[in-house]
Amino acid sequence: MWKLRVGEKSSRATKYWQAQQKFSQTLSSLSTLMPEQHSEVMRTMEMKSYKLPLLVMVFLILSACVSPRGYRPTPLPFEAAVRFMADDLFRQVGEQHSLMEKLKEQEAIFVIDPVIDADTGEVTSTSRNIEKLISAQARMKMPRFLLQEMTSENLARAAYVVSGIMQLEHYRGETAKLPHLTVSIVNTKSGQVVAHSDAWISNAKLEFEPTPMYRDSPMYIKDKRVDALIATARAAAGSMANREYFDTLATNALLDEASAAYDKNDYRRALGLFAKAAERDDGQVMKTYSGLYQCFYRLGMMPEAEEAFASLTKLGLQAGNISVKFLFEVNKTDFFKNNKLPEYSIWMRQIAKRIAESGSCITIVGHASRSGSEEHNKKLSLKRAERLMELLRAEASESSRKIRTEGLGYTENIIGTGTNDERDAIDRRVEFKVVECGR
Repeated sequence: MWKLRVGEKSSRATKYWQAQQKFSQTLSSLSTLMPEQHSEVMRTMEMKSYKLPLLVMVFLILSACVSPRGYRPTPLPFEAAVRFMADDLFRQVGEQHSLMEKLKEQEAIFVIDPVIDADTGEVTSTSRNIEKLISAQARMKMPRFLLQEMTSENLARAAYVVSGIMQLEHYRGETAKLPHLTVSIVNTKSGQVVAHSDAWISNAKLEFEPTPMYRDSPMYIKDKRVDALIATARAAAGSMANREYFDTLATNALLDEASAAYDKNDYRRALGLFAKAAERDDGQVMKTYSGLYQCFYRLGMMPEAEEAFASLTKLGLQAGNISVKFLFEVNKTDFFKNNKLPEYSIWMRQIAKRIAESGSCITIVGHASRSGSEEHNKKLSLKRAERLMELLRAEASESSRKIRTEGLGYTENIIGTGTNDERDAIDRRVEFKVVECGR
């Protein structure tokens, strides 16, 4: 808990002292509340117009008053939820920090693997805000815990890696979905998960705009690398991190560094880093070739861009699914007129060519977001799938007999909000699924 020094006269300290006095009775009763009772307390506080900093203070104090083990509050405002969770994480790490390290007053270095959206595999603007808040909370509560971005150099010196995911989920059976943040901290030497925590966020409308690297990607990149990160973020304290994730940390650091360079429009540096990753056995992943394609395209190196997209398509076919970001006008089968339109010809040409070479049978599956009637969306998603089949036939007519179409409407929504914006863009995807011939 925060305590004021005797004789402290600053207005800031006085305000906190007054706030503590005002909440003293509330805190004593809150410490005995069950989690489900906190929502009523939150509503009472809001009615009395208490500011967010005071709410944050209440819940941070609660983290010291209530045993955090097994304790999960009801959904909190974004900043309060992230700070509360960060406190829980660093408390767990602090308890395990060796006595020798404490006596030496040795600093512990953490690297933050970018928090991803578990539904899309993308890093978003909210991901970046989460990382900033976790770092700020560490500086405030654990000054000897240094949090740094994920780079090859930083990872080599780090004792811990922070791995997290955000996902829209149903909170306790409620109909509406809320953001659920789940984070683990892994020891970089042993691979053991030394801390794990999660938080539910009451702000359903956060910023889900992908960072430039993911915004410009031609496909949704959910591959084994992403699955391994998700598994690690969900791993309980005391367990081991996902083996695939732990063994590929060095390559993931290289890819994160390349993505950061791309986000800063430093395409040549990003290209060099992605190319370096491609030379590694564990670097043969979709993010590597998506990054190479994007850098080559931005630098005007079209033959190289097309070759990189071909490799990306091949990996997708091997995995059994390619989810390409073909964007359509609302309620139409016409492509949305944006700066990605010139790239579509490259995508169609290489998809058609790789399907023909593979000899695979493909179902083009159209999807739609949850707005409008079920019947309308099934018809619309089917028409969009048929439009893509026509374009594939124009590129490689010999493969057309192995392609069929299907429209699922919104029956397989991943987000399901029906907001028709960047939050549920993946619900309007078109997939090329490898199926058994003759089905």
